[in-house]
Amino acid sequence: MTSRAFRLNSELVVAAILSAAVLAGLGFGWLYSGTSFTDARHYLLEGPVQYLVIAPFFFLVGLELKRELTHGDLKPLRNLLPPLFGAILGVAFPAAWYLLLTAGTPAASGWPIPTATDVTFALAAFQVLGRSLPRAARTFLLAFAVIDDLIAVVLITLVFGLQGANGFVELIPVLVAFVTPTRWIRRFESWLLKYLNFFGLPVFAFLISAVRLPGAEVLASVVFWAVIGRSAWKWLGVYLGGRFGGIWASGEMRLPNRVLLAVSSLGGIGFTVAMLVSQLALGARPVEFAAAISATFAASAVSLLLGRWLLRSAQG
Repeated sequence: MTSRAFRLNSELVVAAILSAAVLAGLGFGWLYSGTSFTDARHYLLEGPVQYLVIAPFFFLVGLELKRELTHGDLKPLRNLLPPLFGAILGVAFPAAWYLLLTAGTPAASGWPIPTATDVTFALAAFQVLGRSLPRAARTFLLAFAVIDDLIAVVLITLVFGLQGANGFVELIPVLVAFVTPTRWIRRFESWLLKYLNFFGLPVFAFLISAVRLPGAEVLASVVFWAVIGRSAWKWLGVYLGGRFGGIWASGEMRLPNRVLLAVSSLGGIGFTVAMLVSQLALGARPVEFAAAISATFAASAVSLLLGRWLLRSAQG
């Protein structure tokens, strides 16, 4: 194996670190599920992690989006239409499915649970499984995931008010990135990649997954089936939106059908927003809350396995 495979910012190394952090978090959550650890975890995720990990991550994502919009695959601006429509339908379809199953029940207020994609984990999955695909495929994933995260932030603000809206932690860094002078972008990216890949994101991955998953009793809850459906409905929504927007796109952003199908499947990977909304909407109902958390992990696992198969097929 060449020395290049061991370079510091190797995508495989970063993905391996994130995977190890998730597994460690799940194991820790199973062994230590006491009130003191749960309270500490919530404090860290809702406070320090937001400002020391999430905000820098979205600033980095904003820098990359700016570069793509000014000199990359999203130029001309009509090339933004595939990920934009993909994000819109990718939010609408799983939300509609959730409302269809929970209509008339108190759990219906949790309809934003399956709406957002976790940019962090989706990109990590792509780095491992889709490295041979065109660069435009990663650009599409990055753009639709960021846009649907921002849509989800707006929805949470409208539905739950400011108590659930840490949206400025995501929105403001993206806006700041867009006004950052182009000559500074490479310097910021170099430092942020090292900080986030080898410290910030592994800490976040560990904390977000450090939960004790409930048993099979959650299968009797309609919330479980409403949330786990995101793996299918998110995939379908992003794919159809990408196809529709691709009518006006040019160059590599007119992704081949099998590539678009494969990348869209990663849209079902999502923890952060889902767990936040689950707490806000269902926290007072333990069974439904447990069902939402279990289904969130299950849907993400299904999307990851589906993505693994489709991304390998797309490169075959």
